[in-house]
Amino acid sequence: WYQRRVHGRATVSQLPSNHVWAHDTRQSSIFVMQSQDRNMNGHMYGGFLMRRALEQAFLNASLHSGVALPKLCSIDGVNFRRPVEVGTILKLDSWVLKVDLPSARVWVMVECKTLDPADNSSVLVTEMVYCYTCEGALDLSEVVPYSVGDVAWLVEVERSREHGGWE
Repeated sequence: WYQRRVHGRATVSQLPSNHVWAHDTRQSSIFVMQSQDRNMNGHMYGGFLMRRALEQAFLNASLHSGVALPKLCSIDGVNFRRPVEVGTILKLDSWVLKVDLPSARVWVMVECKTLDPADNSSVLVTEMVYCYTCEGALDLSEVVPYSVGDVAWLVEVERSREHGGWE
């Protein structure tokens, strides 16, 4: 089934029953950046962005695993690309990157983008990867990468785990 997906012919019905496409785990939320969370430079405080991303990842891990309170294992791959201005619209997209069934760990990717309603464009400002342990998950589905970007992040997670960075 995976070869058919690589060649662009797979459908959801061709996935094994305990598998799901990465894009089917996607969750989103939108916020207006308020001035009370700005830093001394007038931009949004990085800790505020990390908290919002952490909440988004927590909810995604909980929804995917069916566990009400997944435990945070690690915060990985934090990449602040650009400052976020006060008053901008921030969209957080998250999806499950990887599931390790024996340890019941779930890796969730969160991308933060600023939206410009005038021309309907977006700019990537932050990327973060969070790992959760979902003890007690009864029906944890394996996640299959859907895009080249999903595969790239999955490779990054595996490389980091091999070098002891995210465990």
